[in-house]
Amino acid sequence: VNYHRFTHSMEVTKLAVESAAASGFGAQKNAIMELMAAGMLHDFEPGRPVDEEPDVEHTGRIIEESGAIKRILEQEIGIKLAHVKAIITKTSFPYDTAAESLHREALSGVERQKTVEIEKLSAIMQDSGLLSTYIIPTPELAEIRVRGLAKETNKSEEDVVAQTIDF
Repeated sequence: VNYHRFTHSMEVTKLAVESAAASGFGAQKNAIMELMAAGMLHDFEPGRPVDEEPDVEHTGRIIEESGAIKRILEQEIGIKLAHVKAIITKTSFPYDTAAESLHREALSGVERQKTVEIEKLSAIMQDSGLLSTYIIPTPELAEIRVRGLAKETNKSEEDVVAQTIDF
């Protein structure tokens, strides 16, 4: 079973929205909608082979260049693509200095008064992406997912588990 698939995106979205509501964002419709969009799109790469890990930077370019995605998010739903992209950039795994630079660059597109809120939402999304591997499934399914993630990232299962030690 591959790790990055539609089920993963749905679980990340569910955890992020539940966490945001518990963190005081429940009444903020746009914040919840931004998290939902980021959760659903965080691994979006049409044409990516199923056994390759997603590239968050590539995902950001795809959603920026897609007129349809921008139109749906901004005109139909009423949220900002720049906010969604900034939240998505926090989902790189592992989250290293290059990922932090990408996130900082994406935040530069966010209006100043929204930066703190987007940073909080980004942290929620990051934790949700990591925790979805272990919290939602049964222990048996979590083991299968770790194997799938190891396969996609060309790492040993032990290395994948070791990289999740922080949470």
